[in-house]
Amino acid sequence: MRPGIHIYAPGAVGYTGYSFTLEPDPAVRVIHDMQRPPAEMLELPSIRERLPINQGKIRISRDITISLAHEVIEHAEIELHGSFAYQACAGDFCYVPAKIPLKWVLEVGEHDLVRVPKSMRIKR
Repeated sequence: MRPGIHIYAPGAVGYTGYSFTLEPDPAVRVIHDMQRPPAEMLELPSIRERLPINQGKIRISRDITISLAHEVIEHAEIELHGSFAYQACAGDFCYVPAKIPLKWVLEVGEHDLVRVPKSMRIKR
């Protein structure tokens, strides 16, 4: 984000905290929790508010577990859809909340069923 711009973090009451959602898909077995940086607290004494925000460069991620179902493995690509919703502010001005559609195309390789030769396996 540009200097002076911030977005509200999840948990901001009265504002749209950012969210990263993935639409359900038969190819996805588990959608794990969003990983995000810790929020900073913004003090707004004139309106007596203390709100969680993020500013600068941030990384938000979400792991998924792909299904091993036969129908999924047969397809060469999986197309996932989701969205990123947020509200940004600059100084004393806040923008209207926004929602950006997202799309990923994942190439699925053949499942490797060949085991490591016995001579290379870890002995327990």
